[in-house]
Amino acid sequence: MGVVGEFVGVVGEFVGVVGEFVGEVGEFVGVVGEFVGVVGEFVGVVGEFVGVVGEFVGVVGEFVGVVGEFVGVVGEFVGVVGEFVGVVGEFVGVVGEFVGVVGDRVGLAVGEFVGTVGEFVGEVGDSVGVVGEFVGVVGEFVGVVGEFVGVVGEFVGVVGEFVGVVGDWVGLAVGEGVGYT
Repeated sequence: MGVVGEFVGVVGEFVGVVGEFVGEVGEFVGVVGEFVGVVGEFVGVVGEFVGVVGEFVGVVGEFVGVVGEFVGVVGEFVGVVGEFVGVVGEFVGVVGEFVGVVGDRVGLAVGEFVGTVGEFVGEVGDSVGVVGEFVGVVGEFVGVVGEFVGVVGEFVGVVGEFVGVVGDWVGLAVGEGVGYT
């Protein structure tokens, strides 16, 4: 009975060690479960952040659209100003021709006065030409701004697609995380 008693004692110790090991494994599983819960919460926060970024990108896209429309309106206004400057230039040309005709038909004394007026009209015509060139430069600038707004709009679209992909990824991660818990 002494050998059997010792054997039973050894088996009892072994069962005790196995019990302790099983208890430690249970604690480890609990810690892993808490970690998975924390990861799940983090993934949820990331998902909310991605949603906020998506909304921000949408707002930026709308703003770029408004800027594009404004640039279009400015372009139309510059076109109207350009047409007006052209009409003024034609009018100044007609006045200059009229002054020339009057100068031919009037005596020398009056002719000098008319010549002075003609020079003045010529200078006005030159000024109108400069204004026309300026309007042309403004029109080119508006065109460049319009192209830039278009590029920004395309960039915003790419960012929006990226945010959508990140949102899909976060959704998958949340779904898989829930499956593991």
